[in-house]
Amino acid sequence: MKKALALVLGLMLVASASFAAGSEKKFELGVNGGIAVPTDSGYDLGFGGQVTGLYRIDENLGVGLGIGYDTFTLTGLSGWSTADLSILAMLKYAIGADKTKPYILVDAGLSSYSESFSGISASTSDPEIGGGVGVQFPAGDNLNIFVQGTANVVLGSGWTFTYIPVDLGVNFDM
Repeated sequence: MKKALALVLGLMLVASASFAAGSEKKFELGVNGGIAVPTDSGYDLGFGGQVTGLYRIDENLGVGLGIGYDTFTLTGLSGWSTADLSILAMLKYAIGADKTKPYILVDAGLSSYSESFSGISASTSDPEIGGGVGVQFPAGDNLNIFVQGTANVVLGSGWTFTYIPVDLGVNFDM
């Protein structure tokens, strides 16, 4: 929890520096949510979302952090669930100079992967990698709506868990 709080504080400091830098909008703050399709058998359709903060190096390239959470239930097992709380370094590359832009995402970081059954839970910290594509549409001067699909892979010790979040979201240019 302390690490997540430190990350949020860091994102706020980057945003403050961006506001002080002038009128050029170099920071993007986003929030998204949707469904998560597990590729491993035995899991039902999940749901979740993510909060992101990106610093724009130029018009098309951004780097930053994302904090996400997705949860799933196991097929046919009442009371059994699993969840992925991830903190990921992100790279976003948008294609083109138009306001409507397709983009590519690549991310890597740490997962707090947990399983719970009837109030008893256990969690592990494991590496996580991901990547995907999306497209954003302008919805005002400082607001974009986007849809994206990614593939996330939690790399446990001797196991992996893979899922595909399909999300709808908004991001704010600052």
